[in-house]
Amino acid sequence: MAVPDREQVARTWTALISGAITRTDAHSWAVPWVEDTPERVTDPMTRNALLHLHGFDQAYTPDGEVGHGVSTDWLHSEEDIAAAFTRWQTATAEYDQDPVGYAARARRRALEQVPKESR
Repeated sequence: MAVPDREQVARTWTALISGAITRTDAHSWAVPWVEDTPERVTDPMTRNALLHLHGFDQAYTPDGEVGHGVSTDWLHSEEDIAAAFTRWQTATAEYDQDPVGYAARARRRALEQVPKESR
């Protein structure tokens, strides 16, 4: 099975947004690349998209836990999914212009989210 590229993940994401495929379909499609052989996905932006597609089927259980495909009380709304796609497209364009700078900015943003006492 060939490793997905950005075009394939974008098509899958837009199919999810349009309702052509289900959240479960998107999750199942991403599973091999997220759970089984993530090391085969060498493009960080493709990897990021696959992680999103893998997680959009997460839902709350009746006892408040979160799991894949456990209900239809979705963790991510349809609007969240569409907004995440737009953010991914923007981030991908930024990455392509300056991969090293993008990685440094992403690292800095992530560190800003960690409480200082945890560093």
